[in-house]
Amino acid sequence: MLKGDKVSLKPIGAQDIEWLRSVRNKYRDSFYSRDEISPLQQRAWYDRYTECNTDLMFIIQDKQGEKVGTIALYNIKMDDRSADVGRIIILEEYRGEGYMEEALNILVDHAFARMRLFKIKVSTYLDNAAAIGLYSKVGFESLPRPVILMEMRNPDKDCFKQPLEM
Repeated sequence: MLKGDKVSLKPIGAQDIEWLRSVRNKYRDSFYSRDEISPLQQRAWYDRYTECNTDLMFIIQDKQGEKVGTIALYNIKMDDRSADVGRIIILEEYRGEGYMEEALNILVDHAFARMRLFKIKVSTYLDNAAAIGLYSKVGFESLPRPVILMEMRNPDKDCFKQPLEM
């Protein structure tokens, strides 16, 4: 567990799966993938997560042990000592209290001081001024050129019902 003055970061466990799913679904419009996640999908994600050595996901807890959000360090690459910060959620009733700022600082400090990473990236929507302000306050800097995320979806909505062909 990583501790700060206001919050601690507790590594996720199997007991957190349903809470993670419900929170992720509640705030799904904040993520690049906005699809609703089923219990089966969440379990499959967690199983992959436990076998992966490139992700660290945490529950953000206040001093009373209440779950106030989530944060993760993922795509950890030791060859170039880089990672991404994401899967960031702060429950509405805890916003504006400084919890996420401290959680980010704790995670960044852990990544640089303990893991000896060289670079950490974070991405958000261009219109997410609150997130951009928070990331800047913690010390993240904009890249010298803008990045845009684009995607294309298969117009055949039944494609998932067909067997995968390689």
